[in-house]
Amino acid sequence: GHDAWQVRAEVAEAIGEVLSESGNLPQQSRADAYVTLISLLKDADGFVASKAMTGLNYADVNLVVKPLVQAAIDHPEIAASLLEMLTQRGGDPNEIGKHLRELLTAEHAGVRAAAIEHLCRIQPRSTEKELLAAFGDSEEEVRFAAAKGFMLVIASYRPGDTPVSSYESYESNTEVVEGRSSLLGRLLGVSSSRVVVRTTTSSPESLQPQSQPAADLDWLANFRSGTGRPEWMEQAIPPLHGLLSSSQHERRLTACICLIALGREKAALPVLREVVQSQRSAVSQAAQALGWLPLAERVSLFRELLALASETQLMVDVINGLTVLSDPQAAKPLWELLGQEDFSSGWANNVQAGLRRLYLGPEHEWSNVKAPRRKQLVEMVVSMTEKGPELRQLVALSLLLTGSKSDAVTAARKLYENPGSSSALRADALQIMLLGQSQGDAVRTASAALTSEDDKVRGTALIYLARGGSELQWLRGTVSLHTTRGEAALQDVVNSGGSPISPQGPPGLKAEDVRPLLQSSDGATRAHAGYLLAMLKQPEGLEPLVEYWRQTAREDWMWRRQVYRAIVVLNDDKHTPILGQIYKDLANETAMMREFYWTIRSMDGERVLALRKQIRTDVGMDALR
Repeated sequence: GHDAWQVRAEVAEAIGEVLSESGNLPQQSRADAYVTLISLLKDADGFVASKAMTGLNYADVNLVVKPLVQAAIDHPEIAASLLEMLTQRGGDPNEIGKHLRELLTAEHAGVRAAAIEHLCRIQPRSTEKELLAAFGDSEEEVRFAAAKGFMLVIASYRPGDTPVSSYESYESNTEVVEGRSSLLGRLLGVSSSRVVVRTTTSSPESLQPQSQPAADLDWLANFRSGTGRPEWMEQAIPPLHGLLSSSQHERRLTACICLIALGREKAALPVLREVVQSQRSAVSQAAQALGWLPLAERVSLFRELLALASETQLMVDVINGLTVLSDPQAAKPLWELLGQEDFSSGWANNVQAGLRRLYLGPEHEWSNVKAPRRKQLVEMVVSMTEKGPELRQLVALSLLLTGSKSDAVTAARKLYENPGSSSALRADALQIMLLGQSQGDAVRTASAALTSEDDKVRGTALIYLARGGSELQWLRGTVSLHTTRGEAALQDVVNSGGSPISPQGPPGLKAEDVRPLLQSSDGATRAHAGYLLAMLKQPEGLEPLVEYWRQTAREDWMWRRQVYRAIVVLNDDKHTPILGQIYKDLANETAMMREFYWTIRSMDGERVLALRKQIRTDVGMDALR
């Protein structure tokens, strides 16, 4: 290799970039690249070895186990990263576990620490002996790693749970490549003439820690009392107490969380509170303790951490900590949070997600809730729609919409018809009604709303009629509605080519309900109204629609779609030049071109026939089907 470490590092980085960006790289070239990277793992410079490690991200994990393990021994400073890569990439857990156990006796404490933590990650139920030995290590770094591993172990005992940090083997498509020499075989410990190189693999994201599902509250009580956990865990309590006096706050907090899970919060909570008061950034880690506490203590600590977090990302971590357990009784402080007059709407969706976990479990499915409890939940959430401030009412409406559309519509109608409701709240209520009603009822409701003197209400109705419910999936841009429904506006669209698309206006809509909106001072309102009129075969609607599209939204796909759908319904060949402009705008947009072609396929006239012929010539029928 080159004498300069910088050059060797650049070589390793460049090879890694080629491997990640060149999907069609010949397998022999790929194999040769891995030869070089594995050689660089042995480099005396740790930075060079780290670059080689990154480049090996796409190599078959079973072939690089030994090189990565040896690199961890040679470069203790990057051992944690090397072993993390090894354990999160899959492979044979027993084989990897064997190598990790060998590293537990390594000379360097950093290697021992990384080995015990990652051993607990891949084999959380069979590390009793190794964990207790690590808790007795002379180096605090190793005892701290044992505590982190212990957290993974106790999490694996939650009922019906995949461990918080789960490990899974996965299969990869492989190809056998003839090696040019025996070098790669010697490096990898396989046959000198044949090398297996991964060609495709599961996404690394699929191996990331899985969401922790709701734990059974009775199980938690038993686990904390000692009756529902392995007896050997008692031996971890003294060394965990020892870590409470560490000079590093992260280590003290980790010990606190473990002790709280074991029912020893009397000693742990004062230390935890001391840490977060002096280290505000530690709130995120401290929030992990919430899921191990009984209800009263959980809510109390939640309030304390929330006060420290304020409205920052730390608040999201605190909310997530509270809602690890599916426990509706813990919802009260979240509703109180939404009830604060100065609470920012930007965080409302995070609170909503927490409430969904508390009420419905990790899958957020109302169908998983038994009927009696479901009825109680609906009644409680309905009561929240009746209490301001508005942000709390919006979150309550959003929860109802996914669980009981009829109750959501009823609650929303009360707000919509209440003369004391603000303009914005009435528009929000209308949105819930439109998404919760049948299509016919929704069109009638929206049509009636077009006569409202309230601009926000009219705007919501217009968007629904012109574009459908898919455009109304958020309340005020901050609260997600998590619902899907049939579209009143675009039900005729066919995604797969091959059949003409005949645009249809919302059934039951009347031109006289729409025409007054052409006089609006708002260009978008006039354009939507014009579109709806054109869909009702009223020619005066096209001009304001085309004008708005040309001046304001030429590149917007939805406005473009409304223009050509309106022209097709009017079926007047004199408007074909506008279609020609849209055709030019759609260059290289195959999917959109397909829908465009099959929509104008429903139109008559010499000029549109010529345009369709041009499209078939330019694009080809195979691409249009």
